[in-house]
This record gives sequence, C-alpha cells and structure tokens, in this order.
Amino acid sequence: MTPTFCPQLKDETERAKEDMAEHRESAKRQKEHEKQWESTRDTRVGTWRDFMKKGGNKSGTHIKPPKQKTFDEEKTYVQRPVGEQHRPPPPKPAGPKKPS
Repeated sequence: MTPTFCPQLKDETERAKEDMAEHRESAKRQKEHEKQWESTRDTRVGTWRDFMKKGGNKSGTHIKPPKQKTFDEEKTYVQRPVGEQHRPPPPKPAGPKKPS
C-alpha cells in the first residue's frame, strides 16, 4: 500500500523548495555583493582621502537667500522684512468689565 499525498501537500512542499532555493540565491548574491564592496574599499577610501587633502569643497558655492524686494510695480503692496510688519494689538478679553 503506497501512501497517497494530497495535492495541497505537494504544492506546499514545492513552494517550500522554491522558497529555500530563492533564499540560497539571495544569500549568495548578498555574499558576492559584500565581497565586491570590500574589494573596492581601498579605491573609495583613497579617493575620499585625496579629496580631503585638496581641502574639500572650496568652490564657495554656498546658498544665499534671495534679496528682499521693497518695491514691485506689479504688486499693490510692499513686502517688508519680518521685523517691520504691522502687528495688531492683542484682543481684549471678553466678559464683564471689572470695576476699577
């Protein structure tokens, strides 16, 4: 008497085999990637050290904020710096007035 396997069990075993093979392949790719990464380390570190010996990025291209416009004919308002903006007085508290 030979045991008969149900189709679901066969599917599960096939799926498990495929997962195991995929896991092996991914581990192999990861190991190869790490090996290549380590083999190019000297080149990467050497170019970085050469860059830093030259003084890094001395091109002087730092970001400057845009100049503020105080007058623009297309606009009906004047753009003022933050410190000069008009601030309304704080609202008065609501409720009955206290006798003084």
